[in-house]
Amino acid sequence: MKNLLSIVIVIFLVSCERRLEFDKNYWKNHPNERYKMADDIVKTKMLIGKNKQDVRVLLTEDCKYCDDISDNWMYYLGESFNKLDRKWEILDVEFQDEKVVSVSIR
Repeated sequence: MKNLLSIVIVIFLVSCERRLEFDKNYWKNHPNERYKMADDIVKTKMLIGKNKQDVRVLLTEDCKYCDDISDNWMYYLGESFNKLDRKWEILDVEFQDEKVVSVSIR
């Protein structure tokens, strides 16, 4: 019974991690905690239709392949939503005809 209670408590604590609405300054100054805002970026579709310069202004140039040639930008989000598996999380921003068409978390 104690083991079951311990498991329930751990699951509860992991699932209660605070999520944040996107904040440009917090994103810039806390790169290891960007995962807290990633859901908001995806759910609100705030990047859809924006051009590369708009995305740079919002999310910084601190990403992999953030140039005018690449159509797939990857932003590091910090450690996994699930701290138990210790995976790195990435925000993928896909452009088509110079506009964002897709944003996803992997």
